[in-house]
Amino acid sequence: MKKREIACLGIRFLSIYMILQGIIVTANVVPLLISTISQKTNENHSYYFFSCLIIIVFGVILWLVSDQLSAIIFKEEAHFEGGLGTTTKELQTVLFSLLGLFFLGNSLPKLVTILINIYVMHETPNMTLNLISGLAGVITEIVLGLVIFLKAHSLVSFLNTTKEE
Repeated sequence: MKKREIACLGIRFLSIYMILQGIIVTANVVPLLISTISQKTNENHSYYFFSCLIIIVFGVILWLVSDQLSAIIFKEEAHFEGGLGTTTKELQTVLFSLLGLFFLGNSLPKLVTILINIYVMHETPNMTLNLISGLAGVITEIVLGLVIFLKAHSLVSFLNTTKEE
């Protein structure tokens, strides 16, 4: 297998994982929505359902752009490669890139949920303050995910350099 094929396959596995996670979370939220409707309260919990859909949509997007993302992971690869094997460094690059995508996929629904909760609970000062403090962790996870994804080559080189010393 070529490097890009391995990267594309890994991204597609990650996308399937994200879609399945979204379905599982949705299955847990639907009873809450049904109980809210049956109790005829004024509370609207449909925004929880929206954050579940974000996970599924992110998984579908990952699947659809897996070829382009694998091209980003291995920018310098020529169209024709003589061998079929991959090196350990190339496999590490793919795995770190997938880890970065996982962090992004894991944090984006959290970000949407926190922003929706801040909007809904903006009149409760202590709750809003707690949500805003939770926002810092989610933003950190997004930044780390982006850095790990975009700089996987550099990270692998750095780790191999420190390992050799």
